[in-house]
Parts: sequence; structure tokens; C-alpha cells
Amino acid sequence: MKFIYVDPSATVPGNGSLEKPYRTMDEVISSGVSHPVTVSIKRGTHFYWSYISQNVMAFFLNRSGTQSVLTSYGEGAYPIWYPKDAATRHTDTLFQNFNINSLQLSSPPGEQHTGGYLYGSLRGDANGICNLEIHHINFIGDPAAIAGSAPAKEVACIHLTVKDKTNIAHKVFIHDIYGDNINCGIFIRGNPHLSEPDTYYGDQRKSYGVRILDVSFTNIVNYGVLLSGAASKNKNRDVRGDEWESGWDNIYYSSYRTNVYNPIKDPHAWTTARADVPLWMTMCAYATGQNFEVHGSGPAAPDRYALDLDYHCNHCLLRWGYLTNNAKPFMFVQGPFSNSWYHANGYKPLNDDIYTLYHTLGLGCVNNVIEYIVSYNDGVARTQRSEDIYWKKACCFWYCYNNVVRNCLFIDTVSQANDHVLFCNPRKEDNPAALAMTLENCIFYWKHRDNSNLISPAEVSEFGTLLTKYAFKNCIFYSEAWSSAAPAALAGVSTSELQYVDPKFRFTLPLVPPAGMKEAKNILQLASDSPALKTGTTNTGLDIWGNTGNNIGWQQQPTAL
Repeated sequence: MKFIYVDPSATVPGNGSLEKPYRTMDEVISSGVSHPVTVSIKRGTHFYWSYISQNVMAFFLNRSGTQSVLTSYGEGAYPIWYPKDAATRHTDTLFQNFNINSLQLSSPPGEQHTGGYLYGSLRGDANGICNLEIHHINFIGDPAAIAGSAPAKEVACIHLTVKDKTNIAHKVFIHDIYGDNINCGIFIRGNPHLSEPDTYYGDQRKSYGVRILDVSFTNIVNYGVLLSGAASKNKNRDVRGDEWESGWDNIYYSSYRTNVYNPIKDPHAWTTARADVPLWMTMCAYATGQNFEVHGSGPAAPDRYALDLDYHCNHCLLRWGYLTNNAKPFMFVQGPFSNSWYHANGYKPLNDDIYTLYHTLGLGCVNNVIEYIVSYNDGVARTQRSEDIYWKKACCFWYCYNNVVRNCLFIDTVSQANDHVLFCNPRKEDNPAALAMTLENCIFYWKHRDNSNLISPAEVSEFGTLLTKYAFKNCIFYSEAWSSAAPAALAGVSTSELQYVDPKFRFTLPLVPPAGMKEAKNILQLASDSPALKTGTTNTGLDIWGNTGNNIGWQQQPTAL
């Protein structure tokens, strides 16, 4: 391993040694550096550098078999790495067998940032191993970086994809990341191309071991984590402990960027499509997202749900989450083939029958689970448009099959009417008997809601018997305003074992959501005489306290904590 040092504050030329460091990263590249190598940049300094190269001899493409490193040395704050200018990325290159850590990446102060930070292509070796690790990186912008028209663009902190049709890139490990005043967070896409051309199921050429851990984004506008084309080799859900699993663990997302979503100041906030979902999976199989918080995600086109299990996801799991004050909570969605990545990349549908194509062959959104999530005041008064102010608690669109939402808690302390527990658009051309989504063991709690219908009358009128594709089982519905009125109806959908009773929390629910997951766990506990205890369907999945059971709601202890 060779060691090279860079001190941007040095006043005389050097040779890359600790005693006589180089002054710029361009000097490092020009020196004809070979791998493996550790390049260290002096802390307490700043420098301007953009590395744009798709050449097979690119600096970050390391074929030596030993991981190379880009890091910092000395005392003080991380060195601040600026791009050449606000329209140019820090990198756009090939990545393999590299460890990038202990740096701050920033946009040029006072300018709209339209370039992006770490961009590039993932490359696997002959065994399909990419072995890229990015950690202890701070992405720091300023209000100007995300102002004006910038939020309509996808400007990411980390944006890495497999572009070669046959290459496979396993093991991409991103952890200990912080971002502030940024547009988009982390996008990783493995190889979606089919190696088994007669089905969309299976691992295909997807990437194993894409893990995103311990990430915090504040003042972020668009997506926080977008995971695509990833799969889990061992399918054990141990994202933190198994290097072959894919998913995320311990993600914090806080937006509240109301300036860019004000429909008076920014009319394109709802008409211009953007990469908008805070936590998002698409084209993934057996991926797991857990231990996350999403706060204050504003509305935008086309979706802007806090959580999204999107096109071609199967057997994915989202659990142990806390959502507050977002435009919308979560959705399952699978649109038509003509809108898919496969169509855009020249594939033809494997079958003309809708149910066979999307369910039997796996093109749709199939067998995914969302469990042990709290959604607190999502969808309440986030825009001035009437179609956005009504809360749609559980959302499922187009070609979805056997998806489950269980042991979740929905709380609304503001709405009085017009919010609904389901938002959907079942398709007439699909199998009418195929179950799309089941909500099981969930609690729906309002402070002020009247007894108007819980299912939108417009959807009842439009979809009729197709609403039976959505089932509510062993759920509790309650509004504090129902003391002198009959509970609302769930017209059209399939129902069984529902209760319209006070679930009896241990403490009075506050009007304002608890600040974070820790506070929510302390406050949102069931009382010892709660009717939710031991009256639900058994869930063998662990709750956030590490217990299993048959309670309704997100807490599985047989008695109050």
C-alpha cells in the first residue's frame, strides 16, 4: 500500500510525502498513481476538484484486489471538498474496490447547486464484487443551494448505478452519512437487466449487499434513500449484521422545506415530476428497511409519499418507522408496463394477460410488508390545494398483489372530516378476485373526526365491487368525537373482526406528534386494560421492543410497559 498526502494550504510544491505533500488532487492524478493507495487530505483545509472520467483507467476504478482509500489526516474539521463549479459534480466516474471516508463535500456557497456530489457507475470484478465503502461523509449545502428551480432537478449526494448490461456489482456499503441543505440523498441502483428472461422474479443480476446504515438528512428537499435493483442473498433480514443483505437501517429524514412547495411562490411544486419520496424502493427483492424517521416531507408530483414500495418490488419489508407531518404516509404501486424501466430499455412484456404478467411472472408489486409503523398527522394541511389536504392513510395503486400492512398506528389530531383510510385505483382488466392489500392489526385514531364514511364515496362509486381487493382485518377505529355518534362506515372493502372502540392508550395523546421515535415509544403505549391486547392476529415479526404477539397496534407486550 502506497501512502500519498495532500495539503491544499501548502505554499510550495511537494512530492506527496507527509513531509512534502502535494497541494492538489490533480497533482495526485498526474503523478500516475497506482493501486492500492491511500490518499489523505489534510484536515482544516478546503479544495476545489471535480473528477469526471469514464476511462477504464479512472482513479476510482481499482482492480488491484486490495481496497484503496481516499480519506483525511491531521487534526481539526474534515477537509471541505468543493466541485469545480455549482453545475459540475464532484465525481462522475467508475467505482470499484474503494473506501472513501472522513471528508466534507459542499456546494459552492451562495449558488444554486445543479451538478451533484458523488456520481458514478458501479463496477463488479470477475466475481461480481464491487467492494465500495463510503462512510463518515458530511454533505453540507446552504439555503441558496436548494433554492429556486433547483428542487425540480435530481441533485444527489450519492448517485451510483450499474450501467453495463451484464456487469454485476455486489457489496456497496454506505454508512455514517450526514447531509444538510441538500436536494436528494442516496440513490443506489444495481443491475435490473434479466438473466432469467422468462420471469421477473428472482435475484437476476441485482446487487447483493447494498447496505445504507446510520444516515441523517436535515433540510432535505427530495428523496433521502432510493434503493433500486438490489436483492438479499441470504434473505434473513439482518441488514446490519449480514454483508450480503440489502436495505437500510437507522435513517433520519427531516424536511419542512415549505419554501419550495408553496404553490404561490413555486407553482411547479405539484406539476413538475421530481424524485420526491423520502424512503423508496423499486425493482428490489427481499430488501429490508428498518428503524427510520421521516418528518415534514412536503407535497410534490407525482406521489410524495413518505414511504414507497414501487415498481417490481417483491418480498420487501419496511418496519419500525415513525412518520410525522408528511404530505402522505406510504404506498404500494405498480404502474403499466409502458411506464416501466423494462419498457424504456427495450424489453417486451412476457405475457399479454395482465394477471399473468404482473402476478404470476412477477412484474408487479407483490408480497411486500409494512409493519410496526406510526403515522402521526401525515397529510394534514400541507398545501393550499383541496385535493392535497385530505389524508389518505393506506395507498395501493394499479397492479399490486398480496401486500400487507400490519400492526401500524395511524393518529390524526387535526382533521374533522374528509380524510379516508384507503386510496386506490384497482384495474378492471386485472383479476377481480386477486387481493391487492390487507390492513391487519392496525389502529386508526382521531381526536376530532366526525362519523362520515372512512372510504371515499367517490371511490365506492367509481370502483364498486373491485374494492373487495382491499381488506381490513382485526383493526380498531376510534374517534374521540364519536361519543354521541355512530362510527363511520367502511363501504365496499372486505372486512372482518373490526372494532369501533377506544384502544385506550396509557397516556393522553398529544395534539402535536412526539418529537422522535424515542419519545413516541414512551408516549404511544397501550394501557393495561386496552381492548387491543391479545385480540389481533398473531404476528411472528418482532416489534420495535423485540417482542412478538397478537396485539393490535405497534406494541406486542401482553401488558403495558
